[in-house]
Amino acid sequence: MVSEARWKHGWCSSFPRPRHPGARSWPSDGEFHRRLELRAATAGSDALAVRAHILRLLDTRPFEQYGVVDRRDAAGYAAQFTEAAAAIRAPAATEQDAEAVTLAEKAIKVIGEAAERIDDSDGELSDAAQDMAQAHLEVCRLLLPDPVRTAEWLAAHLLGDWSHLPELDPAAYREILGEPGWAELRRLAHEAHRSHPSGWTERYVLESVLKADGRVDELVTALSTDLEPDGSTLLISCSPTPPRNTPAAAPRPARS
Repeated sequence: MVSEARWKHGWCSSFPRPRHPGARSWPSDGEFHRRLELRAATAGSDALAVRAHILRLLDTRPFEQYGVVDRRDAAGYAAQFTEAAAAIRAPAATEQDAEAVTLAEKAIKVIGEAAERIDDSDGELSDAAQDMAQAHLEVCRLLLPDPVRTAEWLAAHLLGDWSHLPELDPAAYREILGEPGWAELRRLAHEAHRSHPSGWTERYVLESVLKADGRVDELVTALSTDLEPDGSTLLISCSPTPPRNTPAAAPRPARS
């Protein structure tokens, strides 16, 4: 059982810090109630209740009007999504919930699929997504999920239509995946590039994986299969993300 002092400290620490000096950060009645529910479930080691609570936090429907979330409500959903990241970290930190990894992966999928319906003009949704990405890394380090399955999930995200929300750095998963998982990620990156050698996303993922390994010669060989009209090939490591025609929340360019 969690002590009262630890319970209070953890609950207070979970509130987001104000973005501006002098601003106050205190939960609304609904947020206050949700956090009490989560703390009670976590303190009581009720994994099913924690899971149900997290899934409710991921739901965009309470914020939608006519199927979209406008700018005024996007901040509320982003705050709730950040709560979900904190909720995923809490049971994992006490080894109460081995499902924390899959819950974080589900959250990342949800935010990607919902992005086109949410007005993220203020960037708060993107911030919340990156917080969830960090939560996923943290629970992977704590719970050590199957490395090959994690590599498959990571490749699917990196090569997917919404891999920029959130951005995941393959190199950050190097130790988590170990040799078997990293070999699988490298194989999947090569396979994707062979299937679509002119795709910016496939090039970027392959480059990110091979450069993390120091395999520059292998990278040049792979990219030479799709030369530019002047006979050269283009490495895109100077850009932290694949080139896009529009801001981060917009869809990827059409595949050629």
